[in-house]
Amino acid sequence: MYTLSTYAVLDHKTWVEAPLDRPSTTTEIPRMTSVKSEAEFHKAQGHEPGMQGQAVTHLTWSHPTTEMVGRPSVFTGQTLFVGQIGRRTGTLTLSCTGTYTPKTGNLKADLEVLWGTGDLEGAKGDGGWERLAGPPDAGTSWLDLASHAKLITGAEVVLDLEFLN
Repeated sequence: MYTLSTYAVLDHKTWVEAPLDRPSTTTEIPRMTSVKSEAEFHKAQGHEPGMQGQAVTHLTWSHPTTEMVGRPSVFTGQTLFVGQIGRRTGTLTLSCTGTYTPKTGNLKADLEVLWGTGDLEGAKGDGGWERLAGPPDAGTSWLDLASHAKLITGAEVVLDLEFLN
């Protein structure tokens, strides 16, 4: 098992906001985000020498309309990790699904390895991350993507990996 401490930077140029003036029957407003994490993986439970690299995550968000403010927003996407795990170098592509709860500011996601390349080919595994935060600023009813970048700064990602080769 590996633990990843991330420092995340949101790329504001890669997300698109749907208009907020949709009919009241609309239940979701999609947004695209891209998060780049500088990753420093720590040695865990005998795995040497740990993991290092960068991760880029592309997410699609579903936001509640004004009728649903306070309910969790769901996100799905993929994370591309480029770097080194132990003595193996390559890339990992992981699926990412999770929720953001506006009332608490909590973020939680599940990860699953889809495929690997280079020395990481044949990797399989899963994991997740969770970020607990205090209540959002008073009056905030929509997820602010700039705040989201701050929220996941310091999040810990836990991966349980197995290599088939």
